[in-house]
Amino acid sequence: MKCSPIDKKYKGSKIRKKVLIIVWNNFTHDKRVMNISDSLVNNEYKVTVIAAKEQKGLSLFEQKGYRIFRIPLFSSLYSLQNKFEINGLKQQGKKRYSIKSFLKNNRLRKMITAFLNWAGFNFGVLSKGLFLKPDIIHANDLDTLTVGYILSKLLKTKLIFDSHELWLLGNKYDHSSKLRKWWWRFIQKKLISEVDKLIVTTEYRGELLKKQYNLKNINVIHNCPKYVEVKKSDVLRQEYGIPTDNVILLYQGLLTEKRGIFAIVDAIKSIGKVITIFMGMGNDKKKLEEYIVEKQLEGRMFVKDAVAPNELQKYTSSADIGLQLLYNTDINHYSTISNKLLEYFMAGLAIVASDFPEINKIITENNNGIVVDPENKVQIRKAITKLVTNRDLLESFKLNSKNNRHKYTWEEEEKVLLRIFSEIS
Repeated sequence: MKCSPIDKKYKGSKIRKKVLIIVWNNFTHDKRVMNISDSLVNNEYKVTVIAAKEQKGLSLFEQKGYRIFRIPLFSSLYSLQNKFEINGLKQQGKKRYSIKSFLKNNRLRKMITAFLNWAGFNFGVLSKGLFLKPDIIHANDLDTLTVGYILSKLLKTKLIFDSHELWLLGNKYDHSSKLRKWWWRFIQKKLISEVDKLIVTTEYRGELLKKQYNLKNINVIHNCPKYVEVKKSDVLRQEYGIPTDNVILLYQGLLTEKRGIFAIVDAIKSIGKVITIFMGMGNDKKKLEEYIVEKQLEGRMFVKDAVAPNELQKYTSSADIGLQLLYNTDINHYSTISNKLLEYFMAGLAIVASDFPEINKIITENNNGIVVDPENKVQIRKAITKLVTNRDLLESFKLNSKNNRHKYTWEEEEKVLLRIFSEIS
């Protein structure tokens, strides 16, 4: 029998453990789980990721440094467009395939589809897991904990629960049916103390879970990017013809109202020597473009499509100030560190961000920015004016980001990950 490229890599080497990672998404942009998988493979673990296939175009199997298996969901049978296209059609009032649209929006159809998705995914994970016989199971978020727990009991193996968010306090839980809410509460309360290792993404979230469930040992692995030696770029200045004496403000990420994009426009419209770039995609992108025109700010504010991941740091590093003004819409926003914040850090930018506990702690410790109430336009305007008019302070903040960026990298978080897996092995 011929060996696959993955098997050849491990053949004849000392394999410490087989790891099964379960994640309920397409596993195309989940940087955290990708980083975990890479780190484990590089340290002689044999990794398999089981993910969902929510769209027609995705492959059922991929090989990287690890195997990826995708379980087709029932809803993927009629997923014709991505969510931004669908939302765009809704906003424009256009209707396509009216009978199919009726069936998709029918309440009973939604309930049946949700159940078939849940049953099919969990059955697929159980079947594949029993065949693979992993030594360690890594369940990501509450929607994979049940099947991970059952599988760990059937195989008498170790279980890690990686709680990316505070699930029961988030928007996804709030929008669930009463039955699903009851189920998630029951599962978390029943199983969270049964896992062999519990991981959270911030200290704040860990403390909340400790108090709620009387837990003792919680491990924190932050969502940090891999270290990249970012060189200063002028790509945004060149693309938009921005004079060297103008400060570039950069917002990158999802373009939605709850991330403060309209508050940013209102807050800084009267500040001189400033060019603002909004870079990303989202449901409110069109509204933002129209709002900028309405305020007659076309020459000072620009909306740019999201760029490819391998191009991102080049664009980020060409700005001066990074904006991350999340609204306090739920506890997960309030307790986040934010990937974008750390990307600004890596690119050596000064930062203006929401005054939330974890964000405040990082910016205060490193003296590289200003925290504000994200819904207070006066505070936002004062913070940006302070940096634009005091260029020495601006350059000091940028230098502090550059000098301290190595502290907030995946390479540092990897040490905690490997310690956890070593202990559980």
